[in-house]
Amino acid sequence: MAAFQLSVIFKRQLTEMKVVSYMLAGVVIVFVSLVFYELMTDDKKVSETVDFDEAIRVKGDHHLITSINIILFAYSIQFMTFPTYQELENRSTERYAKASCISTLIYSFVFVFTGTIAVLMFGSDLKADFLLNLAEREGNVSIFCRVSYCIVLAFHIPYFFFTSKEFLLVIYDEI
Repeated sequence: MAAFQLSVIFKRQLTEMKVVSYMLAGVVIVFVSLVFYELMTDDKKVSETVDFDEAIRVKGDHHLITSINIILFAYSIQFMTFPTYQELENRSTERYAKASCISTLIYSFVFVFTGTIAVLMFGSDLKADFLLNLAEREGNVSIFCRVSYCIVLAFHIPYFFFTSKEFLLVIYDEI
C-alpha cells in the first residue's frame, strides 16, 4: 500500500484528497452509528454487562500507564501542524486554530462515544482491541464495521509519511 500511495504522498498540494477525506469521515460516522445501533438492539441489558462502580474507578496498574500512552499518542499531531497549515485555503493562524479545534473536538467525540459504547456493550469482557469484541458478535453490522475499518486502514496515509514527505521535500528544495 505504501508503494501505491507514493504518488499521492509526495505531491505538494493535496487538494484532490478532499474527496477522500470526506469519504473517510463518512465511514467513521457510519461506523459509530452502526456500533450505536448494535448497542441499542442488544438483547442484554446494560446493567448485566457493566458494573458502573468498576467502570469509573481508576485502577493504578499497568493498564493506567498504557491508557495514558494511548491518549498521548492519539493527540500527538504536532508534526502535522505545518503540512496542515499549508493545505488551508486562505491561510491564517486564526483559521488554522479554528480548524484544529474543530478537528480535535470531532476526534475526541468519536473516541469518547465509541469507548462508552464499547464499555456499555461488553462491560468487563471488553478487550484492548474493540474490533476483537465486535468480531464475536454475529450479524451484518459486525461484518460491515470490520470490513469498513479494514478499508480505511488500507487506504489511509500513515502519519509518518507526512513527516517523511516534509523532510524529503526540504532536502529536495535545498539541493
